[in-house]
Amino acid sequence: MSYHDALVLAFQIIGYSYIGLSVLSLILYIPRMIYWLEPAKKHEKLHNDKINDFCIVVPARQESQVIGRLLKSILAQTYDHSHFRVIVVVDNKTDPTIEIVKDHFEGKIKYDIVISPDQHCKGDALDAGLKHALELGEKFDEVLVIDADNKMKEDMLVELNNALVKDTDVVICNRRNLNLLSNKKHMNNWISCCSGLTHALLNEEGNWYRSEHGLFLTFCGTGLAFKFKLAEEMNGWEYKLLAEDYQFGTAAVAKGYSAYYANEATTYCEEVTTFRGDIRRRARWLIGYVVSRSMYKKDIKAAKKIKDPTKNKFRFLDFKWSLAPLILWIAVSIVAALGSLGVFLAALLSVDMELFDPLYYSMTFFMIFIPFVILYLGLFLFTFIMIHTTRKTSNMNNRQKAYTMFANPIYMALYLFVLIDATFANPANKQWVENKRLDIDV
Repeated sequence: MSYHDALVLAFQIIGYSYIGLSVLSLILYIPRMIYWLEPAKKHEKLHNDKINDFCIVVPARQESQVIGRLLKSILAQTYDHSHFRVIVVVDNKTDPTIEIVKDHFEGKIKYDIVISPDQHCKGDALDAGLKHALELGEKFDEVLVIDADNKMKEDMLVELNNALVKDTDVVICNRRNLNLLSNKKHMNNWISCCSGLTHALLNEEGNWYRSEHGLFLTFCGTGLAFKFKLAEEMNGWEYKLLAEDYQFGTAAVAKGYSAYYANEATTYCEEVTTFRGDIRRRARWLIGYVVSRSMYKKDIKAAKKIKDPTKNKFRFLDFKWSLAPLILWIAVSIVAALGSLGVFLAALLSVDMELFDPLYYSMTFFMIFIPFVILYLGLFLFTFIMIHTTRKTSNMNNRQKAYTMFANPIYMALYLFVLIDATFANPANKQWVENKRLDIDV
């Protein structure tokens, strides 16, 4: 076999292997694509005759700039105000948040302000708030964690209460893009719009199906509700990673907690508008993803051995492997591209053959650029589906939809590089930093 024939054979092996493994990845991913159809189904309207008592915990460290919006939305709740108490956690007694809370709540609803210094993560604030709730001695039914930069829809507590008829340990509320409620153009750019679609990815295109079929859900740190008895068991809050919500969600898999996605219980969340801020936030999420899965690996393995015929037998498989086909395809694409580039360089450096054989260039171009084209088009289609899914609940105008359609595939592809960084990052080097808040007046 000549050197030329050997290079042609190498290209053929890489090309056919890539095509075969890509088809395999697509076939393996089809069950996950079924999740995308869940929002189109008709779902029962829940109603709860019982009026539950809520403990609403608001971590508010250095949040005086935005918390007024949340406080107004709490006062606007159509739920009976006598059936919830708000606990706001700050880190020092001079925080302007204290006076803002008093001005809004005094004489109107039950509330407490907890001063907890030495907060190193959101989990510290939640721990202080829940310990205070336990000390009150009140009989709460449910805890709701809501971030200070949120705005609760006026019927959020009503719909959350309705969702409690499912009697699950945890309820995940719907999370929408607050920026889209503002008419200020600088509040809505491609970063904030793409970031907001992440909620559709996690909830409408993921948690909704999982919720209806008894699978494990992805938890979100705001709009997170759970039975008060869990706080009693923890004697506060035990999850102290920067991504405390993912840590809680991973621990829930090991502990067998049940969860429900309440699509009608809605909170609006502020989205970042800067590239640096967005990458920093996503890095925090993915570090939590990597570290949590490692931390609870043995516990989850032990939980898998416990047979329970009343639960979905595929729940652990979905938790572990739902993204595996996509990761497989990305890995195969990278290997194929590097392999083709290697063969091309071998041809270029050879002195015993024609250097300008079109085959080498066409195969190298195909293996390096075509996977990126396929990835972009696949994510473009997925973006279209997400925008279509949220068309009735999103205030995104046609111009925003258009640039989000083209920008979101790149935004999502960046998760790969953030994940690589998160995989090798030392969580101890990551600090809880204050995000720059926006002057969203809604």
